Amino acid sequence: TDRPDLVGKNLMDITPAKFRDKVWTEFKSVVKGEMNTFESFIWSKGEMDKPVEIHAAKVMYDNVSAVMLVVRDISKWVNRDHKEYVNINGKN
Repeated sequence: TDRPDLVGKNLMDITPAKFRDKVWTEFKSVVKGEMNTFESFIWSKGEMDKPVEIHAAKVMYDNVSAVMLVVRDISKWVNRDHKEYVNINGKN
């Protein structure tokens, strides 16, 4: 997935259905200020779902409270260090 495919998109629109409940729970924790980084998966063009790390920050945009997300592809890290990676599906 390329940067232009992500910018301005709603997080739930780029999250595969099987991960949306977990992402919604994590996102609510971000809004409450309980956390600012979590891992998930996003849709990927012609590939399997892509593992990503999501950094979130509450910001003001045109005098409206919003959440800005920075999404980082961690697929190379996950593949290289798979034994140390905690699978977010709850499976090891």
